[in-house]
Amino acid sequence: AGSERKPTLKERILEIPLNGRNAATLTLTVAGAYTAPSSGADQGSGKTFPGAVAISVNGSRQNQMSYLLDGANHMDSFSNINAPFPFPDALQEFSVQTSNYSAESGQNAGGVVNVITKSGTNQFHGSAFEFVRNAQFNARGFFAAKRDPLKRNQFGATFGGPVMLPGYKGRDRTFFFFGYQGTRIRSVTYGLSTFLPTADNRQGDFSNALTANPNNPLGRAIIINDPVTGRPFPGNIIPMSRFDPASIALSKYFPVVGGSGQVFYSRPLRESFNEEVVRIDHSFSEKDRLTGRYFRDKFFTPAIWDPSFAVKYTNGVDFIVQNALLQETHMFSPTLLNDFRFGIHREHNKRFVPEGVPNVKDLGVNVWQPSAYKALESISVSGFFSTGANTNARWPRSTFSISDDI
Repeated sequence: AGSERKPTLKERILEIPLNGRNAATLTLTVAGAYTAPSSGADQGSGKTFPGAVAISVNGSRQNQMSYLLDGANHMDSFSNINAPFPFPDALQEFSVQTSNYSAESGQNAGGVVNVITKSGTNQFHGSAFEFVRNAQFNARGFFAAKRDPLKRNQFGATFGGPVMLPGYKGRDRTFFFFGYQGTRIRSVTYGLSTFLPTADNRQGDFSNALTANPNNPLGRAIIINDPVTGRPFPGNIIPMSRFDPASIALSKYFPVVGGSGQVFYSRPLRESFNEEVVRIDHSFSEKDRLTGRYFRDKFFTPAIWDPSFAVKYTNGVDFIVQNALLQETHMFSPTLLNDFRFGIHREHNKRFVPEGVPNVKDLGVNVWQPSAYKALESISVSGFFSTGANTNARWPRSTFSISDDI
């Protein structure tokens, strides 16, 4: 046992179980850190980049962690939780401080997480990888009708070494590192159900709601009152002359069903991630070193609109995170070192509605609606269905950080 080779740092990072290869979850490997309720912190992919974690350290709030990338701020200023980190193959170090950290690591009351990206060396090194998960490798669950439809591919490559240009040899002086990872997730959410107005309901006949029975979508006896007289409609039947034109127009976006009106449906899931990291290190001398690093991560999921089945209506998301760093380290003497860092962190997420969606004005409602785009705001019919989503929106935010440690 004493002669066994110890795993390298790279092997330890790559082989540790990471759900989705999300480096932020490495925080949970230290004592006192645990997953906290994400409510109020992670606000969904429309506002928070997927992969953000809500972690509490030693009892702190879930949004009181400080996250750094190469020593520069790497936090979402909208929610005060982590921005996405580079993939494990592009990381050199990962550190977590949970208490008694120095003043340079301030900002929040919880722990401090610092992730260091890889730099090039005097030797050219590269790697390529792909992690695949799909039905071909999965067994069917004992009670499942078929195999899990999830298809997940994570692929990429890294390459680094000395900068070699015509007339310039960068060995011992200038180094580069580049890494890319793409993630494609394709799946289908099955087992969704809702109640739609039946053919009788479309004629105003809600007599099936007078008693609680399997054909009653409301699940209990409901008597429909005339809002004008306050008295029940005879036989629970609403005269079609009383129908709101907007309701009739909306019903055109749903299929005609029978029975109780309950329908089962599925919704597709399509998510794409693309992340790149580029780093340049240059040594002016043994006492002076300059580093420049750029990291970018992009998330995209398309919007969904089916004019024959409006319940599937879903917004799309286009989300970009960028982080840039300029660092200069200078050694004045064996006992005096200066480390300067300037960082820029920017997040810009765009929520958009699918094309072809009507708005309530198109349905006949006499209200002003923006002309630049059309969106069907959230509509919910008690006991039946809901459809619609939020309107177009953007949340750009930028953080600039300057630090100098002596």
